[in-house]
Amino acid sequence: MLVGILVVWIDYSVPGLTFRWPLRARAGTVTTRMYTESRRSWSHMTEHRLEFRDSEHPWAPTAAVAEINARTGSGLELVGLDVQTGGTSGAAYVRWPDGRDGVLTRSAISLDWMRRTAEVLSRLRSVGLPVPRHDLVISLSDGRLAVVQERMPGRPASWVDAGRIDAMVRANEQLAGVLREDMPELPNCGASSGDDYHRWCRALTTHGDRSRRLLRRIQEIERSAPSDLPGSDLVHPDYGLGNVLFDASGAISGIIDWNGGACRGDFRFALLTLCNNLAAEGDQYGASPDARTRLDAILGRIEPEVLRLYWARWTLVDVAQSIGERFPPSRIEHDLERGEARLF
Repeated sequence: MLVGILVVWIDYSVPGLTFRWPLRARAGTVTTRMYTESRRSWSHMTEHRLEFRDSEHPWAPTAAVAEINARTGSGLELVGLDVQTGGTSGAAYVRWPDGRDGVLTRSAISLDWMRRTAEVLSRLRSVGLPVPRHDLVISLSDGRLAVVQERMPGRPASWVDAGRIDAMVRANEQLAGVLREDMPELPNCGASSGDDYHRWCRALTTHGDRSRRLLRRIQEIERSAPSDLPGSDLVHPDYGLGNVLFDASGAISGIIDWNGGACRGDFRFALLTLCNNLAAEGDQYGASPDARTRLDAILGRIEPEVLRLYWARWTLVDVAQSIGERFPPSRIEHDLERGEARLF
């Protein structure tokens, strides 16, 4: 039996260099090639193992580091890989030539949005909030962004009880009211208009009958609730168990992974992501039953009509991203089922 491999190349040019990435390479690998204008020749093809194969978006940090160094002269050294947990995109550990440790991640948001996110985080870090400094943001030739940020101290919790939930809620409260007028403009996490909102609605409209039914329910809730989610709070795009670090004393030392782009709104909106993450991955982090009970009680303090609107907006984005990222049908069906359980 003959087995063929279709390789589709993407060209990306910078002064003196052109990178070529295949959309598909040999199973478990990505192959890159570089053209040097001064030599008028292509380099040999370099095959990189997909270190993050269990990710929702498998990728090769070795290839990303090689491209970053070739284009920027950063001299980054790949020194390790984070443990893959759940649907994480994966984080690679790097080291700068001066010995500073960093973390390399990827993002699918726009370069402008990520740069605004980086500026906001830098300002908040300067006044003592435990958020990472972004040292380098660059567009990669595979269409995604590479973000090299400082490596924060600590590790995600290995066990989660009601006390740890309380600590995470208090840490999130530090983001309330921090977006002053002189801060870079950030998207409203609950806006019911704009390009992103229409893109999310279009994803559910075109996917199928089940998603269209869910969209009708979402819009029904929106019509009966406040028009937008107001606020001058900073909203973390993925406030989950893996993105809050604790030091050896049990204190929170870092709020990391802003790859989805920081948003403006009500800081409590981020707790919906924590609630979902606790249900989906709590066992991996040693979550106790009282942790779930405590978070449910905290969410219960939000006005019912506001909480229902928040879940509607959260569900719209969640399902639309699963559809837009072309996740497996089983994942999309799971997200639809979860949304139905919340909203009907």
